[in-house]
Amino acid sequence: MNLARSKSLMALLLTAATVVIASAAEKSNIEKLHVVLLADEKDHGPAGNGRHDYPLWQRRWALLLGGEESSEEKQVNLVGPPDKNTDYRKGMPNVQVTTAWHWPSEEQFQTADVIVAYCYLEWTNITGQINHALFAFE
Repeated sequence: MNLARSKSLMALLLTAATVVIASAAEKSNIEKLHVVLLADEKDHGPAGNGRHDYPLWQRRWALLLGGEESSEEKQVNLVGPPDKNTDYRKGMPNVQVTTAWHWPSEEQFQTADVIVAYCYLEWTNITGQINHALFAFE
């Protein structure tokens, strides 16, 4: 898959995830939708190359969804200069964002309405057991 197509696909997936979260936050009967953004170490190429930069994604999506109270980032897009419109710095209404590094905590699993993972996850015996318990895989 070429780089342009890969970026287009990623943009489409991230846009879809944002729409789903926004829709859930607006329609939800809960006070706030708790979104956990799960990331881990950048795992491909040098810093600044825009590839597999999970920490950057986590910080910028925290700003996009939770506003300035959730992130110190100044832009939400992963490539290019910041957008001139800064309305996104307010975050999404009725969304609370927390971040997890490597794997969500037990508390995050208990309180999250949505966990968004953008990183390589190593499926160990422990993570497999957690998934089995959470999702009742047979």
